[in-house]
Amino acid sequence: MGQSVNKKTLSEVFGISEPTFTKYQKQGLPFMRGRSKGNSNTYDTEDVFRWLISKELSVKQEAGSIDTDQERGRLARAQADAKELDNAERRQELAPVELLEWVLSKACSQISAVLETIPLNVKRRAPQLSANGIELIKKEIVRCQNIAASAEINLDEFAEEAESDYSEA
Repeated sequence: MGQSVNKKTLSEVFGISEPTFTKYQKQGLPFMRGRSKGNSNTYDTEDVFRWLISKELSVKQEAGSIDTDQERGRLARAQADAKELDNAERRQELAPVELLEWVLSKACSQISAVLETIPLNVKRRAPQLSANGIELIKKEIVRCQNIAASAEINLDEFAEEAESDYSEA
């Protein structure tokens, strides 16, 4: 059994657009319906992989241009890639984007809560600090919170940065 993913992740894994997968569903692509209205369908990557291979083979057989050795090699490479993804997930080197977003959201909420206590703590420890000084601290904290709240995650940029960090080490 492969990894259970949503259509967006499936699209990223296989390099096929989401609308194409929607079309493939009508052609028999295996999927599991969302549990309730509004929940997205999920897809087993191994089942999808097998379906895509059989679809490709049937198209080539119809065209009469199938190179069995080439197709076996392609299948072996694709299976190895799928296995690599599964192994990386088991080693906890990969995680679903939704989980990472949730973890980051929780961490940011906790950080924000601590930041909001700083002006009061500073006032208690430095009673001689003026109201203007405390207000300046509050403004800087709000500025930092706004920057964090509006941050966009560009995974490609992070991947390039991580790659350069590893190559330097």
